[in-house]
Amino acid sequence: MGARIAAAIDALFATLRTAATILVAAVLSFAPFAANAADPLNEPVDKSVKQVDWSKVPALEKKVLAPLEKDWAQLAGSQQRRLIGAAREFPKLTPQEQERFQSRLRNWVALTPEQRAQAREKHRTLTALPPEKQTELRQRWEQTRSERPSGDSQSPSPPPATKQ
Repeated sequence: MGARIAAAIDALFATLRTAATILVAAVLSFAPFAANAADPLNEPVDKSVKQVDWSKVPALEKKVLAPLEKDWAQLAGSQQRRLIGAAREFPKLTPQEQERFQSRLRNWVALTPEQRAQAREKHRTLTALPPEKQTELRQRWEQTRSERPSGDSQSPSPPPATKQ
């Protein structure tokens, strides 16, 4: 049993380093805006929430969310509203956090629908792990990241924060 769990953790860890899974962080980067908010990947899409037409998005939020303009109409209203809320908080972020937010958003938009679905599923799998396994995985990720050259532009984003 322990070997199966270790193998599963190894497989999940390897997957974290793939572009599709790492880019889940694009959505997770909204977490700083609402520390107590539900996880946007696991939050069910409420189809009853009315969509927001792109032309009605305020200018500041539109500038932040520009990478999503092409796909905006395909997002559920609840997703659009969460994104607008996150964009509203964007000015409060440090320049480094703002760059990280924008980078993750651009990377997420570049994924195919299949890659996004895979990334969401991997995220669900990771968050379903017991907290001690999540901690172990995070520690392994941090160790791997610290072993990378500092100028590595392909350095993965951190895995989702564990809920403790």
